[in-house]
Amino acid sequence: MTDLTYPIRTRYFALQGLSKKKMIDICIENNYTYNSRVSKIQMNHFILKKEYPNEFDEFINFREVDKEELFDRINELTQMTTVKLKNILKNYRLTQNGKLLYLVERIIKYEFYNKIITNEQQRNLFFYKIEKNLTYIPEINYMNNEYEKNYDIDLLYRPLDFYNLDEYIKHMENLRMLNCTNLIVEHLEEIPINYINYICHHLNQNGWHFADYDTIISNTVNEKYSEKETHNDIINNIHSFSFKKVNTNNDNLTNDYNNCIVCMCDIEENEECKKLKCGHMFHSSCIDSWLKRTLECPMCRNVIT
Repeated sequence: MTDLTYPIRTRYFALQGLSKKKMIDICIENNYTYNSRVSKIQMNHFILKKEYPNEFDEFINFREVDKEELFDRINELTQMTTVKLKNILKNYRLTQNGKLLYLVERIIKYEFYNKIITNEQQRNLFFYKIEKNLTYIPEINYMNNEYEKNYDIDLLYRPLDFYNLDEYIKHMENLRMLNCTNLIVEHLEEIPINYINYICHHLNQNGWHFADYDTIISNTVNEKYSEKETHNDIINNIHSFSFKKVNTNNDNLTNDYNNCIVCMCDIEENEECKKLKCGHMFHSSCIDSWLKRTLECPMCRNVIT
């Protein structure tokens, strides 16, 4: 069973056990400006973002899943009777209709991917999988408030459009099976520099041994991530400052544990730092080096202008 001790995760399940009216009451009590017409899961995410502003994006948009734990839970659930599975779904306040395979899948997606799906959505994905002759249906994030978005093999995705990088690898495998060469090239060109080594390593492990794609990746990296003098004006306009430790509740501190994600080291007292417009903070030398190659925040991918 998935560990529920992580505070934001525990809160997620607590909120999901409430009615939408109770969630609206929480918004009223805390003076949150809300839209009563959104779905229950959107309301859940809205409250979480208010309560855990520094952890929300990581939790909702990018969550690693322990494969061994996942497979153990699937095996455990598939050995249960339909009655037991429906009781679990009832406790989670999820729909309990559909065949046994769908019940197991619904529980897994809720426990491991924080995702709520209906029997109708499961049927549609199942028939889509057959229609497109796919082996996988990767788990997609709720990105850009597209809560009803389902997997579409013909779309151009980024790694963060999926729940974790392994799900992105599944999508790339689908493209290879269908011989979607142009889409594969477009995807390779969109892979951020901090994911390239990981993704290429796992693609090679899955049998991607072809020189053409290796050349494309190399050319893409050399072209996209070479230093560009045209970026210097933007870099120089971002003021540096000497870091002073402050209370973590302070609005000026947005990086958890004062960590610079570029070098993966803590930002120490009196070190020179820069903060981008999105609020993320880094060592000055680290972010300058990063921005010389690509004008995107390493944390949230917002474009720097």
